[in-house]
Amino acid sequence: NCKQWNTWGINWNNWYAFNLRGIVEKTTLEMQISANSSPFELSIEDFNGPSSKVQLMDYTKVYVNDTVVSISIPLTDFKILEKEFVLDRMKQLQFKGLGAGSAKIHNIKFSEK
Repeated sequence: NCKQWNTWGINWNNWYAFNLRGIVEKTTLEMQISANSSPFELSIEDFNGPSSKVQLMDYTKVYVNDTVVSISIPLTDFKILEKEFVLDRMKQLQFKGLGAGSAKIHNIKFSEK
């Protein structure tokens, strides 16, 4: 069943909370994905429950080479402050495929704008 495997999450800190306090307005989430990736959405979640998502297809893709593109998403696009996330209790990034296909994701990182 494909719906069973269309969502997956990651955390950098062995499932301990990570902290975004004081950096939301000046930080982007950057990643590289395969140029021919199927569409998917990306959400961020804290341990208290709030979650917010963006559609990766809404962002400009910069080609790194013929097969890989880079995407940069301002953390403010997730509306983290407006939705009252607990910034020092961030849980995970979660990816959800929006159809059949595949995606290769590389070099996920937070960077200063």
